[in-house]
Amino acid sequence: MIQAQNKLLIAAMPSSGSDWFADCLLKSSTQLVTHATAKEPLNPICNLDHFDVLAKVFGCEAEPAIASIAASPSQSQVDEVLPIALGPQVNFIKEVWVGYQLPQLQQHFHAITLTRSYENTFPPSRVRVYSWYLALARSIEINLELNHHANLSKMFRYRVVTAHRMYQKLLQQHSNHLAWEHLMGADIFQLQATFRSLQLDRFADVEQLASIITTTRQQRKI
Repeated sequence: MIQAQNKLLIAAMPSSGSDWFADCLLKSSTQLVTHATAKEPLNPICNLDHFDVLAKVFGCEAEPAIASIAASPSQSQVDEVLPIALGPQVNFIKEVWVGYQLPQLQQHFHAITLTRSYENTFPPSRVRVYSWYLALARSIEINLELNHHANLSKMFRYRVVTAHRMYQKLLQQHSNHLAWEHLMGADIFQLQATFRSLQLDRFADVEQLASIITTTRQQRKI
């Protein structure tokens, strides 16, 4: 049975380079084990075998799971779903829709958040990115309505901007926060220091990780 303190979660913003970063982590580690088939096993649309169960606790851009993106489930709900979604061996997951469930997930994972600024996200290379943030906006609106707060504006651009900035602020508040801009701009020694401060040396060879980051970051579009 894998102990909770030996499990790693990257909680990222959509279109923040999280797939690339997760791949770099896996290449620099001999101990991290991911889900066999689902890239984001807590994302209902990525783990279709458990869609109905996951959608009650974790969200995604597909109905009826949109409402769950910005919801805060109970600890017992999360505790019940994780073994079903992950199985006994998985000790590393990367997710983009778990920012609002981080307090509960931290009981099981060492969590690191990954953000990317609005200016470096939009306009995106994939039009689908707009739909992700519109889904986030709708979920925030649903959950804020339930808490008797004001609605988001109905204007397309304002909804995307507001959802992005609200989610970025939420993830930036986490004690173990990493910015896409730092991954792209820091030198190899700065990256090594950052990774150690995030305690990634518990899971990977941070010197190798920093080397992989610096040699691959300019070879791809994120």
